[in-house]
Amino acid sequence: MAITAKTVAVIAVLLLVTGFTAGWFLRTPAPEVAPQPEVVLGALLPLTGALSSSGESTQAALELAVEDINEYLSSIGSKTSVRLIIEDTETDPAVALEKLQNLAGKGVKIVIGPDSSTEVEAVKTYANENNILLVSQSSTAPSLAIPGDNIFRFVPDDTHQAEAIALLMWEDGVRAVIPLWRGDVWGADLSEATEGSFEELGGTVIDGIMYSSTSEDFSAELESLSSKVSQAIAQYGDVNSVGVHLMAFEEVVPIFIQAQNDTVLSSVKWYGSDGTAMSNVLISNAHAAQFAVRLGFPNPIYGEKCGVVKEQIQEKIGRYPEADALAAYDALWVAAKTYLAAGGTTDTEALKKALRQEAEQYTGATGWTVLNEAGDRKVGNYDFWAVQEEDGFFQWGCVARYQVDPSSPGRLIYERKSSLVPALRVLVVHSYHEGWEWDQYIQKGIVEGLSRNGYILDRDYEMEEFYMDTKVTYTTPEQIEQRAEIALDIIAEFEPDIVFVNDDNALKYVAVEYTLKHPDKKLPFVFSGVNVDPTIYDPIKSLEMPGGPITGALERFSYYECFSLGKRIFPNASKIVLLADSSPSSTFVVEAFKERYLEKIVDSPLQVIGPIQVETFKEWKAKVAEYQTKADFIGILTYHQLRAENGEVVSAPEVVNWAIHNSKLPELGVLTFHAEDGFLAAAGVSGYKTGIYVGVIGGEILEGSNPATIPIVDPKVVDIAFNLERAEMLGIEIPATELVEATEVFHSS
Repeated sequence: MAITAKTVAVIAVLLLVTGFTAGWFLRTPAPEVAPQPEVVLGALLPLTGALSSSGESTQAALELAVEDINEYLSSIGSKTSVRLIIEDTETDPAVALEKLQNLAGKGVKIVIGPDSSTEVEAVKTYANENNILLVSQSSTAPSLAIPGDNIFRFVPDDTHQAEAIALLMWEDGVRAVIPLWRGDVWGADLSEATEGSFEELGGTVIDGIMYSSTSEDFSAELESLSSKVSQAIAQYGDVNSVGVHLMAFEEVVPIFIQAQNDTVLSSVKWYGSDGTAMSNVLISNAHAAQFAVRLGFPNPIYGEKCGVVKEQIQEKIGRYPEADALAAYDALWVAAKTYLAAGGTTDTEALKKALRQEAEQYTGATGWTVLNEAGDRKVGNYDFWAVQEEDGFFQWGCVARYQVDPSSPGRLIYERKSSLVPALRVLVVHSYHEGWEWDQYIQKGIVEGLSRNGYILDRDYEMEEFYMDTKVTYTTPEQIEQRAEIALDIIAEFEPDIVFVNDDNALKYVAVEYTLKHPDKKLPFVFSGVNVDPTIYDPIKSLEMPGGPITGALERFSYYECFSLGKRIFPNASKIVLLADSSPSSTFVVEAFKERYLEKIVDSPLQVIGPIQVETFKEWKAKVAEYQTKADFIGILTYHQLRAENGEVVSAPEVVNWAIHNSKLPELGVLTFHAEDGFLAAAGVSGYKTGIYVGVIGGEILEGSNPATIPIVDPKVVDIAFNLERAEMLGIEIPATELVEATEVFHSS
């Protein structure tokens, strides 16, 4: 994954928390952690045995992660590199323990794996006693969720999977289920958890059948299962009310081959688990795969939208990777970041604390990796995959998604069939011009957010966008109203099912205006990037309960996080002067800063001078020059509406180019594109993550939720960005710990 100019780093951070004469600290940057020429990590993978399919894709994922991490570290000037030692456990608990002992002898303190809960159970005591941290990518047995131990798991424990499976069976009309499970700790725990969840819904779980994990002949177990299924059908009077829940690994193939000729077992629905989801062994056997197609056989697997990482692993192995592989990719990133954040210490408690912190701050191929009190993945969303046949070939296809939204119970979202013409229409109205990068990030996020509710662009909906261009070209009140009229005409012609409006002008002149003019139409609007208090508009009754068709996300600049970033980089710094242009939107930003920060924050990391608003570029230059000896940072609020002497707007690149060549002070911006434009650093609201947030809201509205009851909040999504070219100009070496945590690092090609 090449890191080039203006390329976003692989990882994204969901949430970051935040004297001396001017210029002195530039000669004394914050110290880096102790040099670490090589970080050695270990991995215990089932390259052979019953989970070899998972082992293959996980090995490819870890090799990719090593490449990406080392390339990233090199791109930020770090001398540190990561080396990974991979051991084959053969899917055997005894072998797993032997291989962990080998890794311990080589001084390895953090190990990715093992894969199965049975293996984790076999090695956990040794890991605890020998101060080794295990980060499993796929162990899910609830009985291994032990707070305070050295075991961390980058998947939720199976109580979450059990809830997903139980709900799918219940919504499918199954009222009695018979479990068939692998005789190990994973199978026993998942069977017990699913039984509890299904019974809570009102279903009945009939005494099931356990088989030995070493079995090859399942005829006796299948004969007993067939008898139990027959009795259940007779009792419930309907084959559609009875289901089989299979919890297996790669032995699913002989089980299906031996069961395929049993008419009773073929007559009911079968459900799988994460042990068989995406199994290459299953779809590679035509007889077993055909039986899976006949049964339906949906299999839940923990996962998020995985994007480019999934595609790169697929290129390596020539097939869809298991979700375990994606979790392992994220686990290795967090492990590497843990070593950097902990300064190379081998102290177990320090490493455990750092790992928890890094996991909470990391969002990668499988989404947010925040852990619960037991060290397991806290958030549990699942995709259901089933075997599908097309032109004689078998492949896995996603059929449903189990999603848990904040403060809401889990729900199922079913995949929609493709159609030639998308059924829905989505309109996005931007206040800015088309080249404004914030808008592009917002729109990409909206598309991603809608997809998390099962709505796919060009399949389920078509999207139109309109750029009002009210910040550069059409800036007078009369011109803004004219542009708004065009947007309202587009709504009348396009007839969208939902409208996303970005920034204050689009909210005021389009969403609010349309709602007031057409109170009976109830067209839903979801806004983003709004700085004003939206309750000043009549259609919005309150933030907690909007009461009408308009809801959305507030934009509140991350001043404290921004100033904290500056203080971390330069501990001796004490003052920052904030500069802004004099546009109406900038005036609001300045007044909001005074109200929300200056008047309320008593422990500001930096003493604030200003904010100072200027109208002209000439005045801007004068202020930058004046504060070279009066402040430690130039704080960047806004600079896109500075006027030349002829009254025309000076382009942002011209403003930035002058500043970086005429100022010796580092800059701190409040939006990440400030760093992309050329300033040193920024901590700001993430346009992409804001877009995801409002996209998810939009998907919920399309699913039937009432916007009148969806609270308007600040989603508090913060990104960190650095510009290494500017750092080089200033002679500053940004600490590796900060660069690794950054969402974006910009530099020359």
